[in-house]
Amino acid sequence: MKLSPMRFNGFSWHHNPKSLEIHSEKKVQRIELPYSADVLINFGEKPIRISGVGELYGDDCIHQYQKLKSLYEQGENAILCLPKLSPFYACFDKLSIIAKPSSSVLTYSFSFSILKDRPQCFVFSKEIICDLDTTLWDVSYKYGVDIKKLVELNKHIMFINDIKKGECIKLC
Repeated sequence: MKLSPMRFNGFSWHHNPKSLEIHSEKKVQRIELPYSADVLINFGEKPIRISGVGELYGDDCIHQYQKLKSLYEQGENAILCLPKLSPFYACFDKLSIIAKPSSSVLTYSFSFSILKDRPQCFVFSKEIICDLDTTLWDVSYKYGVDIKKLVELNKHIMFINDIKKGECIKLC
């Protein structure tokens, strides 16, 4: 089974990361009370972080990294799609080269923070024409339309993870 590629804001990774970690953490503070038991206060969850290490291959690996760095520098919040997970809004907050680049391999590390509240989207049109290769998950998230409804409305789409540029998608 071939995994779908990792994608963020129109950029698709040619090769999925070698490692991927999902960090979930709570803000907890310990208060020491004299002559009594310590008390732990839970202040809620910190933002979930996704980090990993990947490699870019080929004669154009430096060019691929430059595209990725440009995306990082834009600082936009966008939909992050990871293999076998539902898409979610995220912020690209770390990118660095972790090994000396060679002519055909570049090793890098990255980090994203998951955003719990996605920007509000309003649908003004009954259909859209995709300007990039995308997925129905991306469209669902961007326009706030339930994925099951999109699948029902777009029976002409055989694979929800593979929508080509120029394809028409019905939203309602």
